[in-house]
Formats: sequence, C-alpha cells, structure tokens
Amino acid sequence: MRAFSRKFSVPTNPQRANASHLIILLLLVLMGLGWGLDYSLLKIASEAQLPSLGVTTVIGIGGGFLLICVSWLRHCAVPISSQYLRYYAVCGIFSTAGPLFFQMLVARHIPVGVLAIVVTMTPVFTYVFSRVVNLERHSWRRMAGIGFGLAAALLLLVPKASLPNPEMRLWVGIGFIVPVLYAFYHVFAASQRPDGLDSMQAAAGSFLAAGILVLPVALWRDELAFLTDPWEQGHWAMMALLVIYSILGMMFFLMLKIVGPVLVSLTNFIGVIAGVGWGMLIFDERPTVWVLGSLGLLVLALTLTISFRQNQGTAPDR
Repeated sequence: MRAFSRKFSVPTNPQRANASHLIILLLLVLMGLGWGLDYSLLKIASEAQLPSLGVTTVIGIGGGFLLICVSWLRHCAVPISSQYLRYYAVCGIFSTAGPLFFQMLVARHIPVGVLAIVVTMTPVFTYVFSRVVNLERHSWRRMAGIGFGLAAALLLLVPKASLPNPEMRLWVGIGFIVPVLYAFYHVFAASQRPDGLDSMQAAAGSFLAAGILVLPVALWRDELAFLTDPWEQGHWAMMALLVIYSILGMMFFLMLKIVGPVLVSLTNFIGVIAGVGWGMLIFDERPTVWVLGSLGLLVLALTLTISFRQNQGTAPDR
C-alpha cells in the first residue's frame, strides 16, 4: 500500500479512505476485465469474416479521433511536426495495425483463452528486447521470468493434447507475432519518444496513424465495403472493440497518474485470467490441463518479469 499512498492522496476520514481504495480497486478490475473481453470480441469479428485491414482502419481512425477529442478537451493538442509523425507511424504499426491484423487472422482458429495467454506474454518479450538494446539491466529474477514464459509457450505448442485440434499449433505459433510486435513497440516508445509528448497525445497519434497507414491498402483490397452491409454481430463486436480500446486507453493513463505503474500492472494478471474466463462464458471453451498449466506458468512469469519501476511513458503491457 505504500506505493498506493504515495501516488494517491486519500481523505483523512477512514470510511472515505476505504471507499476510495475500493473504487480504485474496482476500476483496476474493470480494466482487466475489459482487456480480457477484447479477445472474445476479436474472435466474434473474425468468425464473422470481417476483413482484418478494414477492421484495423475503422478502429485506428475511430479510436484516434476519440482520443484526439479527449486531448483537445484537456487543452493538449496533438503535435504534428515531422518528428512526431514518424514516431506516430512506427508506434501505430507496431502497437495497433500489426497486432490487430494478426489477432484477427488467428482468432477464428484458436480458443480465446489460448489467444489471451499468447498475447499476455508481451512483458516477457519486452524484457528480452530491452536487454538487447541495453534499456534494462541484467536481473536473474527477470531472467527466471523469461524461462517460465518460455515454458508456458512450450506447454501450448509441444503436447499434442494441449489444444482441441493439433493443427491449431500453427496458428498459435503465428499468434506469437503479436507479443513480439507489442514488445518492439514498448521498447521503441520508451527509447525514441520525442520531448514534450505526453502519453495521451502519443496514444491518439499512434491510433490515428495506424488507421491512416492501413486505409490505402484497405481501399485497394475493397476491405471497407463491409461497412455498407447489414450490420450484424461481427460489426457490433468491432464497434465494441473501438469503444473498449479508447476507454481503457484513457483509463490506463488516468490510473497510471493516480496509483502508479505498480498497481496498474495488476491488469496484466486480471486480463489474462479474464480472457480465459470470457472464452469459457461466451464460447463454452473448456481449457485443457496443458492450457491451465500454461496459464499458471505465465502468471508466474509475469510476476517475475514485470518491472515495478517502469516509467509512465509506455502503454499497457499487452
């Protein structure tokens, strides 16, 4: 609670203080549940055969517009000089466009819970990349976390009984591209961020850049025509993703300012467990003992790998 107290000044009245603590905890849980739900929404949109590039364009431009409006209300306009635009472009590709495309690609082929476990390995890959470019110091504790993360991945890929269908292993392997992209994004965002750019502005610019960069390809491939079709479950899942990404992005930066990175990092744990739970609830998935074992190893890997001293300049570790 010491980290909490330093970041968040609670009322002196004990009852009000307890209520404030409870509200903060509830918001963190809601964030984790929201992050976990997006894997199910991605699967719904993917199974509805919505085009990946079209969905990425809509979420990128829509989410970017919403976050730009919020930045404008905060009297913090998003800067658009060439230096910032290059930063937005790289972040947009590796934090939004690439991950969304590959998640849409694999979501229809593997269980939601497995996708949640794979994507939540992002902090493990982030530490590996950070060590390569000397952003992080050597830590045996975090190296052990990498070992447990690798073991979690192997439990998904090696045993034939780990997945409902052994042919899913190929798609799980492709899914690991997502945490690799996220990890590159975290390292780039932390090391190359322009001076004077706050986190909300960076998120808004990155979202919008992702949508704009993908837009020409989506138009060329006629992947936006689905917007004129009668709207069904997949379309609404896409819109729910847009709203969730935007709201959770704003909540993340707000909570990071209030309680700091230590408590906000708890959403990684809540999110992966919620992802498995949402898959069981919505799709009636029944994880195998190998998947549950992988989940347990991943939680242990996150415990050892996530840095509680990370700065406030990066996005959620997912």
